[in-house]
Amino acid sequence: MKYSHQDIFSKTFLDIPISTILSSVEEKGYFSFSQALCPEFLGKLYKELKSRNSGVNINDVCPVLYHQQLFYVHALAGSETFFNLLTNEFVLDLCEKNFSSEFRLKCQRYYENGYGYKMSWHTDTKTTENVKTNVKGLIFIIYIEDTFDGEFQLISGSHKHSQEKEYTEYSDTEIENFHEDSIVSFKMPGGSLVVYDTNCIHRAKPIEDKDFVRKSIFFQVDEDLLHGEKVLLNSEFLKCMNPRLEKYLGFGLPTIYVTQPQTSLDTMTDDQLSVVLKSCLQRIGSKKRFIKITVFAIKKLLRKLFT
Repeated sequence: MKYSHQDIFSKTFLDIPISTILSSVEEKGYFSFSQALCPEFLGKLYKELKSRNSGVNINDVCPVLYHQQLFYVHALAGSETFFNLLTNEFVLDLCEKNFSSEFRLKCQRYYENGYGYKMSWHTDTKTTENVKTNVKGLIFIIYIEDTFDGEFQLISGSHKHSQEKEYTEYSDTEIENFHEDSIVSFKMPGGSLVVYDTNCIHRAKPIEDKDFVRKSIFFQVDEDLLHGEKVLLNSEFLKCMNPRLEKYLGFGLPTIYVTQPQTSLDTMTDDQLSVVLKSCLQRIGSKKRFIKITVFAIKKLLRKLFT
């Protein structure tokens, strides 16, 4: 199903001129709007995103686990609603009016932050190798559910001076000493939207409630056509194509950046590993088969060590 921007965004949000949004980003570094997405669309979006679980040896696009976070980086291939959200005419029109030249989708993801995750204050003007850049860009954050803990935070006006620094990571002490009065916390209900300049200093506030999980969408668009993460698409979602959409999705453009985050069994928490282990034990079944597999694994390890 192809969604129009009227199906995705509320009328009150769409009544705001794009020029007003971009003026706010230029002046303060950000624009925010409570419940910008239609409830029906938001519900369908979340249902599709949660229909796929992380797992071992699954031959499909699915979420991955990174310590206290979950990332669904390739949702453009797994969720048609997610695809429609990131490629709708409103987003493309806003980007076209913001950038003086061509632009592309740099990276995108649905993600969840859990208790214990800590993000440092930083800007997103950097490569995957943490090399600072001066590329003009916009970032969109959408809350899937009500977020009144672990919310997105930003230093208002920091886009005007962050390029003066040679680094992109900021200590808590530096923020407290020089920028504490400019911190904006976006505690907002589900469906809310924040658009901000990639030069803004920001972070996700540490979650205080052990039972709370922040669920959000993040995508970045900028003018650098030569760098980006690879985009996996389901061709079924491509109802119609045009040159602007092709360039935005990176058709024929380099995908030099490594997909983030880099995950493995080492990036899983003990609780997450225990779920995998439990699943493996259920799959193994009998005690006899468990002993057989364990002995086989030990023999293989010994041969590797001594040959």
